Amino acid sequence: MGVVYEAEDNLLNRRVAVKLLPYKKNPGARILERFFVEAQVAARLNHPNIIGIYDIGERSGTFFIVMELLNELSLGSYLRRRGALSWQEATRIAADCCSALHEAHLVGLVHRDIKPDNILCSPTGSVKVADFGLVKELTQTGANGVPFTQENAVLGSPQYMSPEQCRSNPVDSRSDIYSLGATYYTMLTGQAPYDGSAPMAFMVHHCSSPTPDPRRIVPEIPQVCVDILELAMQKEPDERFQTAADMRAALEAVLANEAPVSYSFLLPSNAPRQPARNRQVDELRAALEAQHGDGATLDVSSQQEVVSAAASPAAPVAPARPAADTDSIDERRIAMLEAALARAPTARVSIPSRRRFFWDRHGKKLTILAVGMALLAIAFVGSQFRRLMNDGNRGVQAAVRPTIKVGVVHSLSGPLSQMARPVADATLLAIDDLNEQGGLLGSTIEAVVVDGKSDVESFAAATERLLTREKVQVVFGGLHAESRRGIRQAVETHDHLLLYPGTSEGLEDSPNIFFLGGVPSQRSDPALHYAIQTLGSKRIFLLGSSQLGSYALSTLIQSQIKDLGGKVVGERLLPADTLDFAATLKKIALAEPELVVSTLRGDANVIFFRAWQKRDKRMQNLHVLSLSLDENILTLLDDVDLSQNYVAGNYFQAVPRKENAQFIERFRKKYGAHHVITEEMEAAYSGVYLWAQAVRAARDFKVREVRQALKAQTLQAPGATYQFEPNINYAWKAFHLARIAPGNKLELLESSPATLRPQIFPPSRTRAQWEALLDHM
Repeated sequence: MGVVYEAEDNLLNRRVAVKLLPYKKNPGARILERFFVEAQVAARLNHPNIIGIYDIGERSGTFFIVMELLNELSLGSYLRRRGALSWQEATRIAADCCSALHEAHLVGLVHRDIKPDNILCSPTGSVKVADFGLVKELTQTGANGVPFTQENAVLGSPQYMSPEQCRSNPVDSRSDIYSLGATYYTMLTGQAPYDGSAPMAFMVHHCSSPTPDPRRIVPEIPQVCVDILELAMQKEPDERFQTAADMRAALEAVLANEAPVSYSFLLPSNAPRQPARNRQVDELRAALEAQHGDGATLDVSSQQEVVSAAASPAAPVAPARPAADTDSIDERRIAMLEAALARAPTARVSIPSRRRFFWDRHGKKLTILAVGMALLAIAFVGSQFRRLMNDGNRGVQAAVRPTIKVGVVHSLSGPLSQMARPVADATLLAIDDLNEQGGLLGSTIEAVVVDGKSDVESFAAATERLLTREKVQVVFGGLHAESRRGIRQAVETHDHLLLYPGTSEGLEDSPNIFFLGGVPSQRSDPALHYAIQTLGSKRIFLLGSSQLGSYALSTLIQSQIKDLGGKVVGERLLPADTLDFAATLKKIALAEPELVVSTLRGDANVIFFRAWQKRDKRMQNLHVLSLSLDENILTLLDDVDLSQNYVAGNYFQAVPRKENAQFIERFRKKYGAHHVITEEMEAAYSGVYLWAQAVRAARDFKVREVRQALKAQTLQAPGATYQFEPNINYAWKAFHLARIAPGNKLELLESSPATLRPQIFPPSRTRAQWEALLDHM
């Protein structure tokens, strides 16, 4: 948005900051408007925790804002260089930010870009909130009456955006509260709440992932800080603090009885460099003394030469011109100048506090609020004590039983984490359920969770650690071909056991892996049969990503389409991080298909469907059949009309089974009512129970006995009745086809009457031919 320079105000003799809009011949009306709004809004908000604005203007085509000069580092820069703050300082900063936000919210303004980079420190050590360029005023319109911010525009910083911002939904003051909560997490831990390599990954996390516990990184953070953080970052605005003043009161209560600690960010700066005018007068006096001796005076008209020389460090100080007549030197003018300098204010001017005035008028209300907050704090401490006692009792009971370790490995960071984190949560929920039921064979199950980092090598190393150092009895995890390949290396080397919840292309088997997700014969086969035979769509365009396994899946689908009497009229496999689908849409239009079959995964669907909304008129009646569309992704597309498109899967949240209703209820009770349940989550949850049944059947935790017993297990799971095909360890799966209705709700069109048998090497080629084909991919 701009570049900031330190500068001097020659008229008022103070150091300032000048923000310049980067020079452009035609910067555009909306860019200029946002630039000016930043200055105008901050100037309206006269508050000690909001940056002060002195002037705004334009010179030779360059637009500028003059504002108060703050310390060099923003909070974001400080955290990147030095790491986390103490929880006391983080709480102090958050409380002062609440004070600033409350001031803005009282006049109907929403900042919309609260993040560490927009929080600074003044030279006196005070918090300052800056950058109001994305501010939203509920009644604000731009030129010609056009609203300044469009409802469909996603504005903000993805690492700290509220769920409603991510979905391009209307925002209010509670959106700032969420962003401040996310910023509070970063202050406490030195890390953003969620990981991601692309903006969409962060947005998915904000909409669907549970609020992370900062104590995983900094264990000494008090529980009350965690509770405030979780309340601020609730997914639904109605469940958060309703005002910034409420959040500030909670934060101040935390600090009320704490002894002062040394701060590291909120520090007064060193004495500023002497302003130019003072330096010029000193240089003037020095020149006087050099020319005429101590106590001499000099005509003020010669000051300009001294000032000019001082402006160029390379130039020597110009000697004062000797006066032709020393009697003509105007000593009175010098005296007047020195008297004016002596009267210039150098101390801070005291301004009456608005908060004190508010207290005088509303002291009774505030006293009631303070009493209410105290009672709330007492109740909160009591509930925490009871919870600690209950946890302690459970700990004592658990200590009586021996512990058995199981491994959970998923992409908790990186581009795949937005899909993997809820799957890990579903695994842990099943483990918690088993422990609450008394454990397994008299043992408490301990989950050892490790991060695969969305990378083959990381998954292999993480699994190796689980098997060799942690000595786990089983591994649960992986979602994609990349993660499965890394885990497989380790479990086969150690002859161990993996329960894999993700879908797969088939075309492989392993005695060490039990595949809980569907394969093409259980998913794309029946979906394509419906599309070609029922919908009559025989000209098909294939769209997917160029990730590991995608080429094999594309080959399988092409073979299926051919067997069903259809024709592939075009194909496009794109890198997973593709951001522009314009060329793809042109290629689809030229191919004139009757249906687009998509195997895009994760946030690629969000980018594609946003582009699809603007497709050529010739494709208005063309529909998309998605084979890998996560229901969580639909929550990010609330503003896009996806109706009349189709989604195929082996599980949907709407499956009418009592086991499914119970699972959804338990998951949401533990992780939040906002969660959408996906088929990978259902498979992961079911996989833990299948393994537990096998342990009970084998009456032992030994891998070989459990692996053999697992092949014979059946389970009435949330999605269907699970059983494995004995020779290949793949699960039988149900099939469902849904149509997207208005509002992006799924309507089940067709479901298989029974679970479908897995077929991992389709008969169109022999197994040897399929394996040879894979070797060349």
